[in-house]
Amino acid sequence: MVSLPGCPWCELLRRNYLGPMQSEGVAAYEFMLQERNRNLIDFRAQRTTPAAFSTANKVTMTPTVLFLGREGQEVAPRIEGVASADFIGAILDERLATARARIKTMR
Repeated sequence: MVSLPGCPWCELLRRNYLGPMQSEGVAAYEFMLQERNRNLIDFRAQRTTPAAFSTANKVTMTPTVLFLGREGQEVAPRIEGVASADFIGAILDERLATARARIKTMR
């Protein structure tokens, strides 16, 4: 998930979904959209920053949830923003199922 400090929708996703998923062993990560002082290693084993990674992946709003395969390709449609707290859980579950099915076919 790409987020911003103070973003209430990011906090909702972090608290209710991302955190519990991480506790269950799901590879779920979060970083800040404009963060330039932290190093990441991208899917090509190159150093980058969260800001550069976000730009390369055309992330323009928060929260953005990306579903990425082993080589960094999107394996399910991303979630950009949250229109309603009532439906985000169902949308997230559907996208996770899509991502898992796609990853299975790539092995």
